[in-house]
Amino acid sequence: MIGKQNFENLNAWKKARELCLCCYKLVKRFPAEERFGLSGQLKRAAVSIPSNIAEGYSRKSVKDSSHFFNIAMGSIYEVITQVDIATELGYIDLKDKEELLVMCNESLKLINGFLNFKKNNE
Repeated sequence: MIGKQNFENLNAWKKARELCLCCYKLVKRFPAEERFGLSGQLKRAAVSIPSNIAEGYSRKSVKDSSHFFNIAMGSIYEVITQVDIATELGYIDLKDKEELLVMCNESLKLINGFLNFKKNNE
C-alpha cells in the first residue's frame, strides 16, 4: 500500500490530471480523420504531463526528479501548441482554448513551485 505522502497529493499532479482529462474530452469533438493525427498527439502529450510528475516524484535526487518535471513542462508546451493548431483548424473554440491555456499555465507554475521546493529541501 502506498503511504499518505504520494504523488496523488501533489497539487501539480492534480492540476495536470485535470488538464489531461479536459484534453481527452475535447478531442472527442475532432473529426474522425484526426483520430491518429492531431488528436492522438494531443492525448499523448496531455497524458505525459501527470505521468512524468508521478515518476519525478518517485525519484530520490533532485537531479532525477528535475529530469521528469522538465519533460512534463515540455509536454505542456506541446499541448499549448497543439491546442493552438486545433483552434486554427476549428476543432476547438476560443473559450475552450482559453480554459486550456489557463490550466497549462497553472500546471507550469505548480510544477516549478514543487521543483523549487524540492531543490530547497534537499
